[in-house]
Amino acid sequence: MAPWIFLLFAMVFDLGFYSYAVIATQNAARSGVMFTSGSGDATDAAGAFLIARRELQGMPNVSSTTTMASSKGTISTSQPIFVVATALTDENGTASNKAHVEVTYKSPNFFLLPGLTNILTLTRISEARVRAN
Repeated sequence: MAPWIFLLFAMVFDLGFYSYAVIATQNAARSGVMFTSGSGDATDAAGAFLIARRELQGMPNVSSTTTMASSKGTISTSQPIFVVATALTDENGTASNKAHVEVTYKSPNFFLLPGLTNILTLTRISEARVRAN
């Protein structure tokens, strides 16, 4: 019975890490868009990355020296964060005064359970109206 209890505990512990990763990624996107909407430059991906990295520092593969991946396709566990910051336009192609930030995060392997990949790639998007200076 003990192996089943250990496996169940490991799965619940793993689920907790993944839940925290989802929450932290959404917070990173929200904080990033609040930064870009107030900075006057809605396309400041570097600034949004610094904010997102600070929000994700509770994750085991993110530290204060983590650098941003060069593209969404090159995300790895050593460079687990990619941020895109854009200024949105309306249907006529004119600026709509909205900031848009997309944060993608790749989690590490938490528990190596047989049959499970244990790597989660999350993308969260947040938008906000650009605040007047």
